[in-house]
Amino acid sequence: MSGSASAAMKAARPIMSTSHAEARRRVLHLYRAWLRELPYTIDNYTLPVTVDQAKLIVRKNFNKHRNVQDLRLIDMLIFRGQNELVETAKLWKSAHHVMYYFQEDNYTSRPTNFMGKFLDRFDP
Repeated sequence: MSGSASAAMKAARPIMSTSHAEARRRVLHLYRAWLRELPYTIDNYTLPVTVDQAKLIVRKNFNKHRNVQDLRLIDMLIFRGQNELVETAKLWKSAHHVMYYFQEDNYTSRPTNFMGKFLDRFDP
């Protein structure tokens, strides 16, 4: 690598956040925005979950990325979360897309062996 190319690689700037404190503030802002939007989302999409269940699921999705330390990755996750929030709030998604986030707790595993699959067809 040439000298200017290696200097440019070292000086890579974060996308939006300049420090971990600012990234934390932005994440908390996004989390609160999601919590404020949940009642409207449940009503608009007629989801079969309560607001309290939805809050737990949102918290679990945020906690999944709790240990991320790279500012660029944190900013990318914030950007994705904001896009999901806007698309959900403006009803640009179908109910199936929104229910994808809430099916995790309601999902029951399907049988994998032949006899289990056969008997599952007749179980109401």
